[in-house]
Parts: sequence; C-alpha cells; structure tokens
Amino acid sequence: NVAVGEYVTDVDISCGTRSVAIYTVSNRGDTRRMRKKISGMKRHRDFIIATAGYIGLVVLVFGPSLWPAPGMMIYGDDIHRAYYFFREFFNNWTTQGVFPWWNPYINGGEPFVANPIANIWYPPTWLFVFFPLNAAYSWHMALHIVWASLGMYFFIKQWMRKNVSRSFYLPAFTSGIVYGLSGFFMARTYAGHVDVIAAASWLPWVVGMFWKLMEYSVGPARRVSHVPSSPRHRQSSNITFPSNVHAVRSMFVSWLGFARSA
Repeated sequence: NVAVGEYVTDVDISCGTRSVAIYTVSNRGDTRRMRKKISGMKRHRDFIIATAGYIGLVVLVFGPSLWPAPGMMIYGDDIHRAYYFFREFFNNWTTQGVFPWWNPYINGGEPFVANPIANIWYPPTWLFVFFPLNAAYSWHMALHIVWASLGMYFFIKQWMRKNVSRSFYLPAFTSGIVYGLSGFFMARTYAGHVDVIAAASWLPWVVGMFWKLMEYSVGPARRVSHVPSSPRHRQSSNITFPSNVHAVRSMFVSWLGFARSA
C-alpha cells in the first residue's frame, strides 16, 4: 500500500511495485499542475470578475439585439447601406466553393478581399461566416466593446501598478465602463461603424502593454516597441486592419520583452 505522492525506495519488480511507484510520481505531477492552475486562477481572479461584469453590462445594453427575431437586426446606418451586402456577397460565393477575390459590382469591378472594409483576414470577422448575419453584427460589436472595457481595466491597473494589488480594482473597472460604453462607441454602434469599433477596442491593450513594457529594462525590445498610431476617430474604415495588425505586432514585441526579462 503506497500513499499518493509517496516515494518508493525498495523496488521489487516481481511484485509489480515499480508500476505503483511510477503511478504515484505521476500523481505528484498532477497535483503540482493542479496547484499551478488554482494559483493562476487566483492571480487572474480580478480579470475574471471584471470580464463577467462587463459582459453583464453589455448584454443589458444590447438586449434583444443579440438574439434578434427573423427579419430583424440591430440598426446601423453603414451596416444597412454597405457592410451587410459585403458580408452577404462573401458568404454567397464561399458557399458555392468560390473565394471572391474580385467584386464586379462596384466601380466596374474592384478587389474585394484586398478591400480594408471587407476585413476578411481579421479573425473576429469570421463570425459573419458561422453566425446568421442579423445576429452576427450585434455579437461582433458587443464582444469588441467588452474587449475594449477589459483593455481599459488592464491599462488603468498598469498605470496605477505601484498602488494596486492583484485584487479587484474598482476605479479601473469603472474606467472600463466609461470607455466601453462611452459616447464614441455608442455613436459608432448607431452609425454601424463595425470596423472602427474593432480598431478602437485594441487601443487600451496596446497602450497598457507599452506601459507595462516600460517598467522593464529589456534592451532591444524597449527600443523596438513604440506606441502605435491610434485609430483615427473619423468616418473612414480603412484604418481597421492596419491598426489591428499594428496592435498585435506591438503586443507580441512586448511579450518578447517580458520573456527576455524573466
């Protein structure tokens, strides 16, 4: 009889004790991994609480538009004028096994996939492929507003790092609400500026990662990383894909800096 986690010193192969020893060592490893998971959950508990709070508020704001009835969808001026038809055009052709590189219906023909408004290569855009279009627009904007709020929570906690522990920080949570449900995002929702909302949701994450990176002396990573140009808050959607690529690149450089300094 060997207790879990107990080392076996005398190994008797004929009695099969070796298999028991290996089993117990394996259980020690499982126990350590479980402790690490629990420790990680405690360390990020404040982000879990903040995320749950933001999701609840956004669901309350968007309400029935997240589960629209057939023939209904959230109002957005640009959605009804252009964006909906771009998504419908892409979905119709891909279901027929054709990837629509070209759009023959505008200006006598123009590239479709290369058009920043189509934004095909931005992963959250694939939501429009797997969800009904009348619901996908609501979920796309709602998820990015949650992401924007959580990003502001992250940024404020980095900014106030010297005075803030790992516990839930109410001022940072409030800042996330103010940013995510601000007039900018709500006006863009009404206007149907889906891609501008997506681009702006990354801004606090990039600034927060940059701020965190500046706390470390990481040599080349500190010189390479810089604050990316923020999305222009105007009625042009041609900045979304470049802005998001820039955001991801800056966050990756910041992560490299942390890895080197650890």
